[in-house]
Amino acid sequence: MHTDQWSLVVAIASALVACVAAYQVKYARQQTEAAQNSLALAERVQKESSEPYVIVTIQPRDPWSLVLVVAIENIGPTVARNVRINVVPEIESSVDEDATAHLREALARRIPVLPPGHKLEYLFDTNQRWETDLPMAYQFTVHAHGPAGPVETMQYDADLHVLGAVLRGERPTQKVEDKLGKVVDHLKSISSNYATANRQAIDETNRRRLETLRQRQQEHAARANGDPTAAGS
Repeated sequence: MHTDQWSLVVAIASALVACVAAYQVKYARQQTEAAQNSLALAERVQKESSEPYVIVTIQPRDPWSLVLVVAIENIGPTVARNVRINVVPEIESSVDEDATAHLREALARRIPVLPPGHKLEYLFDTNQRWETDLPMAYQFTVHAHGPAGPVETMQYDADLHVLGAVLRGERPTQKVEDKLGKVVDHLKSISSNYATANRQAIDETNRRRLETLRQRQQEHAARANGDPTAAGS
């Protein structure tokens, strides 16, 4: 093999080795970054799984209630501390000025401790809200601390137009009406069963009452005709 040919082979081999080495370095870097990302994700998941999770909603006080409340609840597994809530725009109730003042004061107050599963409810409004020109959408921002320090700031949008559509789908008193209807049906069933089981006794009682009434009518008629026997009986 000539010197020039040998030099060409060496150059090609060196280039291939350099390419392989570069690929290995790039692959190793990618593997390292992937491992770091996986570790960071695992750490984040572990941290979030042990953090409090405070949510803020506007909802009916009960499924059939016409009263709306602002509900603050910790649905996480640990205690939330130093909970602070901001709301935009400034919240306002159509009930009266006292209700607005109380609600604003409650939301502006720092909550020192909110245990897991604990909920705070504050009177917000009634169904008359939809007959006013007051804001129908609010954004709540929640700041809180968990066991490891500050948790991620969360934002919640409350749209009363959406809530109104849900409430109009079923009368707020529908569930109460359904339950009362079931009670009435149950009482009718009890009455019917009692009448069936005691028909003979009921008939006998009615017969005696009718006979007593007939006798009294006869006595009154006899007294009216001057019958002394009837008058003394």
